[in-house]
Amino acid sequence: MNSSGIESLYRPLALAEARIARCMMASSYDRRGGNHDWSNYIRREGNAAVMMEAEGPGCITRIWTADPQKGTVRIFLDRHPKPIIECPFAQLFDQLPLSQGIGGESPEHYEQSKAESVPMGLTSYCPIPFERHIKVTIDPEDDYLYYQINADIYPAGTPIESFVAPPNQPNPTVCLAVNAI
Repeated sequence: MNSSGIESLYRPLALAEARIARCMMASSYDRRGGNHDWSNYIRREGNAAVMMEAEGPGCITRIWTADPQKGTVRIFLDRHPKPIIECPFAQLFDQLPLSQGIGGESPEHYEQSKAESVPMGLTSYCPIPFERHIKVTIDPEDDYLYYQINADIYPAGTPIESFVAPPNQPNPTVCLAVNAI
């Protein structure tokens, strides 16, 4: 059985099943091998920095960042020119279901993290499925951004339906993704 996206979260016995997916992670790690693990991107496209790109079928399973300060994140599915998700990266986690944490390095956040046992940084486990291709960009690029984007990539021909925004939504937010699954 193919456990993809949110099914893995609500069906715990799926953890014991053989997985057919290949897991991948795109991150801000230092591609030169040093310790400069922030604001490293796959490439630039105009003013945008490409954070992650993969051929499908697949499903984003996790997005993490330590402290999104600036930039608009855009998620493009199946090579469509218009992003299916577009919002300030700092607000993405407020809109995503299955998100937790507090972002930013500030005395208030450190105190809140300690008092409430809430992790620093922001994490979302909201699944974003794609049939053929996915690209995640940020514009303008954040000059001090730590990030990780995890995805499951399935063998060609695996039936995965891409997230589709409901009609008449000029700028859909990610919370619509869970309603569509």
